[in-house]
Amino acid sequence: MNNALAYRQVCEILQQESPSGFLECGKGLVERLATAEQQALFTALNAQGQLQNPHGRLDQLQYFLRAAEIRPPDVERDGRQFAYGNLNDLPITSHPYADVHTMDLERKGWPLNVHLMKLDGRFEPVTFGRPTVYFVHEGTLSVSVANTTHDFTKSSQVAIPGHAPYILDGKATLYALDCQPNMNAKLSVEHFDDDRKKNKCPCGWSYRIPLVEKGWGFSTHRTKISGAHDPTNDGFAGHQHKKTPELYFTDRLAGSTATITIDGVVLPLSPGMLVAIPNGTMHAVDCDGEIDQHIFVGGGHKDDFWTPKWNRLPGTGGTPANK
Repeated sequence: MNNALAYRQVCEILQQESPSGFLECGKGLVERLATAEQQALFTALNAQGQLQNPHGRLDQLQYFLRAAEIRPPDVERDGRQFAYGNLNDLPITSHPYADVHTMDLERKGWPLNVHLMKLDGRFEPVTFGRPTVYFVHEGTLSVSVANTTHDFTKSSQVAIPGHAPYILDGKATLYALDCQPNMNAKLSVEHFDDDRKKNKCPCGWSYRIPLVEKGWGFSTHRTKISGAHDPTNDGFAGHQHKKTPELYFTDRLAGSTATITIDGVVLPLSPGMLVAIPNGTMHAVDCDGEIDQHIFVGGGHKDDFWTPKWNRLPGTGGTPANK
């Protein structure tokens, strides 16, 4: 990419009004540049005093470039991109007895799409070609698969292999991971509310279902996060992963506000919010009460945590304290 083109793109990025739009465009530009191009752009930005910077984001963009420069060489990037949005706000596709909101993550390099399904009745998918993982956002229903019917409650998760016929029946809102079919996945019906699944991690108390052990290529967690997500709060800290991409889905919020900080940019969270976090990305959740997150964990991560020198932001929309 030539310097003139990169410079024009920087000007457009700095004009982004929404923090999420800035984050997606800014990090997207940095990830597309080769190392030498990143260094050249950083030098050019330092030399440009006349850049229009209406939202105060020039320092943040420079931070993205510095973060890419110090990233360890064993951070394995595979083309996945950041994404953020509330599934309730996305367009609806109507099916018999179900309205479905879809976030297309495959176009952003992820091996799956994400759906929020509002079910009212008996839903029988027309095709069964793709493995799908479901859990309940609210309501009650049953799932019939492999000639067995299971009660499907808020604490349950069902992972259904491709080409396996199944029926969902009830009145509920579901979250679904619709995966690419190239995996040898096995049926899994499990419950999160089991203390044997309870683990302490940098996010909070995490209840884990190791789907990776059944051929899914990822695991799922239901994590309860309280208060500030930093080292002073019972050991829970902002962190990043060298190899593990994650999806955070906000299921429940008991409190008035919650945010997620992605590489220094603060974004609000609310029920139905989906955040796609590529590996090598610093992330931290804060709330004034308690928040439940369902988390897709690529590969299961096996304690793949990386926390270099990194501090909280001085305030919403600010730049990293250790810039």
